[in-house]
Amino acid sequence: MLELLEKKSVMIGIVAVIVLMIGVIIYCLFFANVDKKITYDGYTILKGHYGRVEKYDPSHAIEGYKGDKKNAYYITGKITANKNKNFTIITFKLYDRKNKVLGTAVAGLNEVKKGKVYDFKAISLEKMDVNKVDHYKIKDIENMEVK
Repeated sequence: MLELLEKKSVMIGIVAVIVLMIGVIIYCLFFANVDKKITYDGYTILKGHYGRVEKYDPSHAIEGYKGDKKNAYYITGKITANKNKNFTIITFKLYDRKNKVLGTAVAGLNEVKKGKVYDFKAISLEKMDVNKVDHYKIKDIENMEVK
């Protein structure tokens, strides 16, 4: 009887370790990248940024938007700069799981002040299957400095 209880305890322990390992793998595959801050040319995109498909919001559209009028891929987060800027344009490249470029997403910010944190929301520009977007990277940040 004691042997049977020991075997059950060992099996429960093994199952618990496997479930924990699967949870860690899922976290690393899907959530680990959004927890990293990104620095680029005097800007820092803070931890917690993320990209996802949302219902298209015309109030967050920009000139040149050619995407689907039902859904769009949005990247949201917080950004700060090490200098004052009059206007900032953040451009992201959007990739599928095979690292193929699907398109771009763009956000614009007016008057960025040094050290202050701002919310941004980038929207995909091209007409594409937004559900295929797997990850994104900064392509460019353009700015005009305050004099």
